[in-house]
Amino acid sequence: MRISIPKERYPLEKRVIVLPSTVRKIVEMGHEILIEANAGEGVNISNDEYTAAGYQ
Repeated sequence: MRISIPKERYPLEKRVIVLPSTVRKIVEMGHEILIEANAGEGVNISNDEYTAAGYQ
């Protein structure tokens, strides 16, 4: 299954759909995950943190 994670579009929105810990679980289950660049910036999660969690 391919799962896509978009970046929030509302200027003051501080939520993110998925955290790096959840990315790790999704990847371990064998799913492909696509994360838009800077999706976690509203909650100070860097692209590198998603990569370290298993995002390719």
